[in-house]
Amino acid sequence: SDDAVVVNPTDVSAKVLDGEAVIINLSTGVYFSATGTGAVAWALLQAGHDRAGIAQGVAERFGVPVAQVDGDLEPFLAELRRHDLVVPGTPLG
Repeated sequence: SDDAVVVNPTDVSAKVLDGEAVIINLSTGVYFSATGTGAVAWALLQAGHDRAGIAQGVAERFGVPVAQVDGDLEPFLAELRRHDLVVPGTPLG
């Protein structure tokens, strides 16, 4: 879809440690952290999955319906976009 995003390849440094994703935009200094489903979603995003793949992965991991996860992804991805932590692009799949 045309709202597909990928991790910002030039400005973002991120690590997932002990179930927490810590994401930093090196050019703006924005610091973002996510735990639980957000950390798993970020890890899947970083691995190159598209939104459908992220929803599927999170749903399987936490045993919740894909539709519920997909609904939660919208504000999460919007927040990442707002801080330029993700940019428009074509995920690997």
